[in-house]
Amino acid sequence: MKKRSLFTGILALTLIAAVSPAPSTQADTVSDGAGTVAQVGGGSAIAVLLNGKQVSLSVSPQLVGSTLMVPFRELAEALGVKVDWNEPESAITADKGEQTIRLKIGDKNAERGGKPVVLEEAPPLINGKALVPLRFFSESFDFNVYWDGLNRTVSIVDADKSLPTVGSQEHMEALMKEAAELNGGINGGFIAGGIRVMATDQMAVQESAPVAKSAASSSAPAAAAPAAPQAKADYSATNVQVEGVDEADVIKTDGKYIYMVNRNRILVAQAVPAEAMNVVGTVTFEDKNFTPQEMYVDDKHLVVIGHTFYPSPKPEPAEAEPVPMGSELPASSGDSPSASAGGPAVVEKPPIKVVPRDVMIWPGPSRNTTKAIVYDLTDRSRINKPREVELEGDYISSRKIGSSLYIVTNKSMNSYVLMRTGATPEEKRNAASLPSYRDSAAGPDFIQIGYEDIRYFPKSAQPNYMLVGGLNLDQTDGKMQVSDYLGSGQKIYASEHHLYVTVTEYEPLPKEPAAEASPDASSGTEKG
Repeated sequence: MKKRSLFTGILALTLIAAVSPAPSTQADTVSDGAGTVAQVGGGSAIAVLLNGKQVSLSVSPQLVGSTLMVPFRELAEALGVKVDWNEPESAITADKGEQTIRLKIGDKNAERGGKPVVLEEAPPLINGKALVPLRFFSESFDFNVYWDGLNRTVSIVDADKSLPTVGSQEHMEALMKEAAELNGGINGGFIAGGIRVMATDQMAVQESAPVAKSAASSSAPAAAAPAAPQAKADYSATNVQVEGVDEADVIKTDGKYIYMVNRNRILVAQAVPAEAMNVVGTVTFEDKNFTPQEMYVDDKHLVVIGHTFYPSPKPEPAEAEPVPMGSELPASSGDSPSASAGGPAVVEKPPIKVVPRDVMIWPGPSRNTTKAIVYDLTDRSRINKPREVELEGDYISSRKIGSSLYIVTNKSMNSYVLMRTGATPEEKRNAASLPSYRDSAAGPDFIQIGYEDIRYFPKSAQPNYMLVGGLNLDQTDGKMQVSDYLGSGQKIYASEHHLYVTVTEYEPLPKEPAAEASPDASSGTEKG
């Protein structure tokens, strides 16, 4: 009998700590050392966090093209990297441990570990200070970098406390091939399955690598002392797993009003006094494709969570050419049964060809999302909507801890086309189907998540994206924070301090040697 080994680890899903938007900054002059290259900057300043703490920089981080540049000395000091500046050559050498990198102002050609690397943008001089590509510099010394476009925040985290990122389409293909081999069952098809548990602090957390290879040592970190219990309300509430951690439901009450998901609307009924119960408000949805599923209610907000989709434009039907019906009848065959019997010849008419003029294949919805609509409950008779957020994918579950709301979704991809040898680059890009999200507080457009910000779980890469969105309902100007993982979340559990999501982890079991047949059995002779 084969044994199944359980592999578990505790990993934290990073939801970058909310950072208040910095004041607008003026554009800075960028120079390549020989002349002005461009004007960059402007808008809100970009915050840089190292393991959750903000890094102080003398020159504001700047986006040159799509590359974030920061002062090299302050970044190196924060990361514990030794640097040397060669003034005559405008060159930078950085060392830490066995790793060395070299860069030159105004030159896209760099070195890492003695091997040439071509940068997307050349390191510039800004206001007389040398800047370096933050991602290239940090990742060269075993740090992972995550970009939060909505909140204009970049987070640098130690590699041993965080998850690696996909980085490129080529690496994505390699991960999908590895996943296909594991799911297909290497070495005879025996696969060990287990559960990997991810834990996240409420709004500011660090990721940690797997801590165990056995179930016995895979305990979660000790939880903080629970808060003092509050006085229980004198009305029924949703049954929850953990006190203080609210879960969505189709019916909610705040003690005075009852809120119900009723078909494609929300009914608000006054419940006190009972003899005067009546409907005081109805919430309908502007989005006709939106289907409500669950909701949350507190003394300030009503949050409705549901599914919506954005259909692709329907193609115009092609004008079909009319097919004339043949007037000539085929001659009868002398070999037909009727003719050979001397009876009248049987003439079979050709089948009628019906050509539909407006039949087409519609590709269907181009984007499926999980939408959360936030309403203000200041006036129950006139409920207004201050904001809404969307995450691509199917709704897994959600939790609400105080004013912090967390939503988890799954979005699939077409890994078969992504790995197909003859697929074109465009087909592969479409097959990867990178996920996106939207927050009305930041504008009407969806923001796509790039390969460099998609994290993955070793041994658990699956053709699926798991998105975790978090927002503070009390901060109407605060943007949603989104983390994306290559994998499929299945179950959710939350305490007052951490959010846990489980995914399945596979590892092939070693192939057992085949049992040797006895000589007697192989010869087929009976033993006397």
